[in-house]
Amino acid sequence: MTERLKKPLRALFRAATRFYPREYGKYSLLMKIYFPYLAPKPPAKQIVTLNGGIRMELELNEYLQSQLYLFGTFEPSTVKALKRLLKSGDVALDIGGNVGYIALEMAKRVGASGKVFAFEPDAKNFVLLKRNLELNPDCDIEPLPLAVSDSSAPIRLYKSTVDFNDSAHSTLPSEKHSSEFVEIPTTTIDEFVSSRGLKTVNAIKIDIEGAEMSAFKGMRQTLSRFRPIVLSELCAEHQARAGYSTQDVKAWLWNAARLQAFKISESGALTTVEPSTPHVADNVVFIPEERIDEFRNLISEPR
Repeated sequence: MTERLKKPLRALFRAATRFYPREYGKYSLLMKIYFPYLAPKPPAKQIVTLNGGIRMELELNEYLQSQLYLFGTFEPSTVKALKRLLKSGDVALDIGGNVGYIALEMAKRVGASGKVFAFEPDAKNFVLLKRNLELNPDCDIEPLPLAVSDSSAPIRLYKSTVDFNDSAHSTLPSEKHSSEFVEIPTTTIDEFVSSRGLKTVNAIKIDIEGAEMSAFKGMRQTLSRFRPIVLSELCAEHQARAGYSTQDVKAWLWNAARLQAFKISESGALTTVEPSTPHVADNVVFIPEERIDEFRNLISEPR
């Protein structure tokens, strides 16, 4: 099919999927219809307006960005929860900022009196991140081309070999990654907070393909001093590459900082999750035990 024919069909498909109500089924729409028949050949970018008025320049042949293009959002239940957990004036960290979508949602929520710091070490994604921040000048976001770990020594970033997916680069190589790597500058959150003289950190979102535990170990003082909400991806496959389980992450955060785990429902509500529960691929919210009552209206009892 030629691009001349694909372009109007792609626009019609986007109009039909823009308000698709559920997460279930999106992967099939992408992999069985969009990528085989409608996606343009790379490079192909388009500036679009997403749900909530966010403007982004998206690569129409990349997995995460294609979801944003088609559905106007990405992981909407997580975005709902994040917006409810944040408030105007908050300072938030986005670790694994990718091309900026979650950082932009956070910045819209915290407003002009708040601040978001977005960490993204991949050079290509960082260029796209900065471009998308330029398209949203009302959002106070500082982009940082840094990885986050438990030391400031440079680490290796391995490129994903999975078709269409530029968000799966990792510091933990697997059969899904190239043997080629680039060394990337790194910081710990404790060092970053100290060097910037931050007076508070209210929320931390982290999604770094299995390297979360190392990052947590480098923010122990920040977790203890500021008691932020933490939103972390827990993925059994990714965490196993680093030699630990999703249960180990929950246990460490409880023992080190008394953070209680909650799973996000499709509605954006939080449900208590047991320490022994494994996670195939979930975004999990961690709330300091003394702050749980602040968010009681967001918490539902497990069925």
